Amino acid sequence: MKKISRVFVVLSVLSSTLGPNVLANEQGETQPLELSKMGLMFVGGREVEMPGGGRFGGGGKQTQIAGQAPVHYLIPPTEKREGKLPVIMVPGMGLTSYLYLSTPDGRDGWAQIFARAGYPVYVFDEPYNAISGFEVGKFNEVKAGTADVSELPNIMLWANEITWRRWGIGPEPGVPAENTQFPVEHIAQFHASMTPVISGGGRRGGAAGGSFAGRRGGRAGGSTESAPAGRRGRGGRGVAFGNPAGDENGVVTSGNPKVDALIELLEKVGPATLILHSASGPTGFETTRLRPELVKAIVAVEVTGSPTDPEDIAEHFADKRFIGVYGDNFDLRPMQGRYEASVKMAEEINAAGGKADVIWLPKLGIEGNSHLLMQDNNNDEIARMIIEHLQR
Repeated sequence: MKKISRVFVVLSVLSSTLGPNVLANEQGETQPLELSKMGLMFVGGREVEMPGGGRFGGGGKQTQIAGQAPVHYLIPPTEKREGKLPVIMVPGMGLTSYLYLSTPDGRDGWAQIFARAGYPVYVFDEPYNAISGFEVGKFNEVKAGTADVSELPNIMLWANEITWRRWGIGPEPGVPAENTQFPVEHIAQFHASMTPVISGGGRRGGAAGGSFAGRRGGRAGGSTESAPAGRRGRGGRGVAFGNPAGDENGVVTSGNPKVDALIELLEKVGPATLILHSASGPTGFETTRLRPELVKAIVAVEVTGSPTDPEDIAEHFADKRFIGVYGDNFDLRPMQGRYEASVKMAEEINAAGGKADVIWLPKLGIEGNSHLLMQDNNNDEIARMIIEHLQR
């Protein structure tokens, strides 16, 4: 029998879905997703001691890996990916790779849509999200009575009720916006995908590098999210991790485990397009500053921290293809400031001789999109729009 050298994926790749995950072509025929390779790898991280011992205790030094980022990858056949840069997809704060790998009602996620279009896709889970792992030593020390409970890191999680208004799904929990594009009948699947984020547990002043608005009951209005900015004064808000410095092995790092892991992934896959969502914006922007030769384009989906300083943009972003993408129902959620910052960034890039656009979907007559555009009912339409802009 002739050996089959490719993988044909009909069911959703690397994710739990509710049904077949296929996409119709222009003739209405469904097509399987064709891949030459798929898998999971880890980037970033470091070995740390486990004070208090592991699960089974024991003598001698015990260690673990912390600060690592899981990365799902979907690689199309060689002939389909000719001339296409890899795409790295980074979820926002408190969200996981599920954001791109599937949808609540089982349709293709952006990972599959981009892979079907021939792009090598890498879906990044940020370090210190529970799905990525975190340091357990301090928990063990507190349990053993050798450390005070105040030394425990913060554990943060979006409340289900907060997501409705804050992310433009509906005006209050259980009440969808009249024009919503989010598959609200399956919202429990989305809520189940969110996992806790650990902060304050890593060296250099914090592991997760941010906190959630609404962790004490939540506010629907106001943008109080924070995210690792890496450097202050760059147009983004967030926690500063300090200037790049050498670690104990002399390897230069940013001091931010998210940025370090993303840089390591770029070093593995080569120059790429970053798709950033929400609070992952500053992570991607700082990565671009530190390794500009590895970032060729940035797709900023309702991000925080868009740089607006003309000198910063001229130095670090003018030669990058920049595409901002924004949804609808700004009256429900704190998004106007982010949109204006992305518009300013695009204007400065264009003024410096680069190429930048900001897509505000309502201006195109596309209404009802939430903060989770990659999971909305028209996620395929938006993905194709982004692909068209990248190919221009």
